[in-house]
Amino acid sequence: RRQTNQLRRYRLDHDFSTAHVAAFFQQFWSGTLAQPSAGPAQSTTNEYGVTVLQNAFPTQRRTAHVLALITSPTCGHSKRLSVVWNELAELLQYLGWQRWIEVWKMDGTSAMREDMVDVPYFPMIAYYAPDDDKYAPTALYDQLGAFGEEVGTLSDPTDILSWLFRVSDDLDVQEALGVLESMDE
Repeated sequence: RRQTNQLRRYRLDHDFSTAHVAAFFQQFWSGTLAQPSAGPAQSTTNEYGVTVLQNAFPTQRRTAHVLALITSPTCGHSKRLSVVWNELAELLQYLGWQRWIEVWKMDGTSAMREDMVDVPYFPMIAYYAPDDDKYAPTALYDQLGAFGEEVGTLSDPTDILSWLFRVSDDLDVQEALGVLESMDE
């Protein structure tokens, strides 16, 4: 059910009796159906350096710039962009920028997401500024390619970094380039 452009997910228990299914849909249409509660926030880091979030955003205040890929597990574009997302995390590690820019990935179809971020489409790239404890993204990647293709057709992690440097008010490009120069010395 969509409300205020948010995707919400509801689960029907394993009782598929006619009365139970009818009650489920009645509560759904009347807006009284409760969503399943999420468990505690958990995260893992994959082999590429992407923090994979489960159940909730981290509760501590962010100190780094965060790029979050919000996906649907059944979306082909999300699966394709996940490969680019892993490449982005590897590139940031290679450049030594992982302390300034964190790379997150989360399943946007999970029920607990709707109170944290409005997910109008999949996949979605969101930027979160540091020192901001709000769940609302600072910016969303919404650029269209030359032929009208959207986020799911991105194939180069440097396009994402270029966008980040444009939308971030306080990400210092010169400081980032200084790190690169110090690597050559």
